[in-house]
Amino acid sequence: MYVHYLHGNLHRKVDQCDVARMTIDMLPDVALLRIFDFYMDGVNWHTLVHVCRNWRYVVFQSPRRLGLQLLCESTTPVRETLDVWPPLPIVLSYIWDNDDTNILAALEHVDRISEVTLHLVPRRQFENVLAAMQKPFPALTNLYLCPEDETVPIIPDSFLSGSAPRLQSLYFDGVVFPGLPKLL
Repeated sequence: MYVHYLHGNLHRKVDQCDVARMTIDMLPDVALLRIFDFYMDGVNWHTLVHVCRNWRYVVFQSPRRLGLQLLCESTTPVRETLDVWPPLPIVLSYIWDNDDTNILAALEHVDRISEVTLHLVPRRQFENVLAAMQKPFPALTNLYLCPEDETVPIIPDSFLSGSAPRLQSLYFDGVVFPGLPKLL
């Protein structure tokens, strides 16, 4: 009996007492990607990149296919995180945080920000975020802004420099944005 390995054209003659053995490192990258696709719902991609150098390479070569993103929350040390990982899309998700240091650090990477969720952010931090978002955000797909209910803030017309070409979802609660028609 002959066994055809996926990697190369190796054939091995096997008798009934011998079993052909294949290790995971013999699989081509495309096979690993299919396996990763299958398991991505239940497995954190951070785990996959720590298995071995080959897996790390395969994962980082296919960030869009695998839907890789860096989640930055109030407790995430953003500068350190962005220094360690490759330039993946960034998802900002902050719910009531008095320290805007991490938010502002992430917003320096406007070309990588894909989602922003700011919920019940205190007024001073919300104003700092608005000031940092006066540039175009080319990768932004989802935006959710809901400041704390002190007073209704007014978002300036220069918000996002009027440009967020990939924006698919927009949710404002408790803000006034007269420049919305221009953005849309």
